[in-house]
This record gives sequence, structure tokens and C-alpha cells, in this order.
Amino acid sequence: MKLATIINSNIGYTRGLFCAKLSGARSAQENALDGETMGTLMVRSTVNSFGWAVLGAIAGATGARIRNKQQAESDSAVPGALLGAAFGLSTGLLWNTRPLTQVVVRGARKSVDAARDANWLARNPVNFG
Repeated sequence: MKLATIINSNIGYTRGLFCAKLSGARSAQENALDGETMGTLMVRSTVNSFGWAVLGAIAGATGARIRNKQQAESDSAVPGALLGAAFGLSTGLLWNTRPLTQVVVRGARKSVDAARDANWLARNPVNFG
């Protein structure tokens, strides 16, 4: 086999796996949302994540003030609070969207496994004769 044929075959196989992954993830997402839009899910998750953001802001401000306690005029609490709030909000969003993420990843994996099985069967035909 020529190198170009092998490369084109691998590119086609990889493209097929990628398309299978995307279609599996999309169909699993549509099934998991159950009529709810992605926007309403994200709004609900963001609202539920504000507690995490507040805890992150408190921890960030406290940590920054403790670290720079010897400097009397230190304004390090504000950046520490902002960084902690961003970290807390992102953590809360990840935690609140975890069930949807699990379903989407599982759907993508099933679709990729089916594509791999079809490729294997195409390369290794089974004779029951």
C-alpha cells in the first residue's frame, strides 16, 4: 500500500470517529435536556452556583489578607476575592451541570464504540459458513 492511501484511510477513519462522537453527544444532550433549553439549564446552574462563588470570594480575600498581613496598606483582598469568586463560580457550574455532562460523554462514547465496531467488521468480515 502506498503511504498516501494509508494516510487518507486514517484521516477518513478519524473523521468518521469525530463525526460519530459529535452526533452521539448531540443526541444524548437532546435526550437529557428533556425539552429544556441549554440556556435555561445554564441560568439555573449559575444561580445555584452563587453560593460557591461567595465562599470562593471569602476564601480568596481571607487568604490574600493573611498572606500580606505585614503590609499595612495592602489592597490584595480585592483581587483575591475576585479570583476566589471566579474559581467558586466555575466550580459550582461544573458541579451543577455534572449530570448532563455524564450523559453527553456516555452518549458520545457509545457512538464512537459503534463506529469502531463497524470499522473492525468492515476490515475483518465474519464468515458463518
